[in-house]
Amino acid sequence: MHSSRKTHRRTSRPADIHGGHRVKSRTRRIVIGGGVLAIAGAATVAVSLASASQYSGSAAGADHAVFVQGNELDGNTIHVFARGDDGKLSPSGTFATGGQGGDQVDAPTDSLASQGSLVYDDASGMLLAVNAGSGTVTSFRVEGQQLKNPRVVDSRGKFPASIAVHGTVAYVMNAGGEGSVQGFRITSKGLKPLKGSHRSLGLDNEDTPRFDSSPGEVEFAPDGRNLIVTTKGNNTVEVFPMKRDGLLAVAEPVVNKSAGGVPFAISFDKTGKRMLVAEAEKSTVTTYKVKHDGKLRFFNSPCPAARRSCAGWSARATSSTAATPETPPSPDTAWTSEASWP
Repeated sequence: MHSSRKTHRRTSRPADIHGGHRVKSRTRRIVIGGGVLAIAGAATVAVSLASASQYSGSAAGADHAVFVQGNELDGNTIHVFARGDDGKLSPSGTFATGGQGGDQVDAPTDSLASQGSLVYDDASGMLLAVNAGSGTVTSFRVEGQQLKNPRVVDSRGKFPASIAVHGTVAYVMNAGGEGSVQGFRITSKGLKPLKGSHRSLGLDNEDTPRFDSSPGEVEFAPDGRNLIVTTKGNNTVEVFPMKRDGLLAVAEPVVNKSAGGVPFAISFDKTGKRMLVAEAEKSTVTTYKVKHDGKLRFFNSPCPAARRSCAGWSARATSSTAATPETPPSPDTAWTSEASWP
């Protein structure tokens, strides 16, 4: 039975969370969007690791490219780097998104306090980026290490912070206000809103949310049957069963209480049957099975994920992923990053 809107609304905030992140893995085509990175003489910018195509082997569009979202408040940009076979990066260009970056309230390092703010879709060759400060999403056509044809659309909510892609459908998670998810069709002319796809998350944030009470990520199950959202302040993992046409099958999400405190990042193992959720409160990871009806079944209780600080981003390493250029991980390794502070 679905939770009511009344019980779904936030009543409290979690214990103190520290949100800086240190990326620990890289992929052949890396997409970075929400922590901290200094770019060639420019101011420090926000970055995060995410990929809409981590389960795909297609080589369409990008070629040995690394994408970094600057999240600059006065004009968001994407910094593109060429990645050599030895892992070394060299600048290829900087591209304006046509929107503004955002900064969640009291965020110590990770300004967007989310995973999935920048994703590259193998199938379409599109790069999708949130512009949290202007409530928009930008799509680019990727050609090698160049970004072409930027197109900007309204996110249909406040403070867009995460994007999920499956097939020709993308869903954007808006973290501000009541929070919401909004669906789009990926076309050759950019993103087109899906009529009837908008759903509220029933939160109680300001338009620019606090970093510890905003939702953490939106992600598709690999089979496309469910759309999942983590809510840090409510300590829930919320699931929308999907229809075949890309629309959500329910008016409200199936609300599952998180096994660990402050659920944040989502990833799946190589089979697509096990979902790993990184939890920031005690640096733990819990493994679940996502049932077709949106309910979760535990595979294990929360397990320690970080030696110190708090666990943040999580991504599955593929055969082309390496923790460093010298030490590649196994083809089915789940990686989490830590928050760090002085």
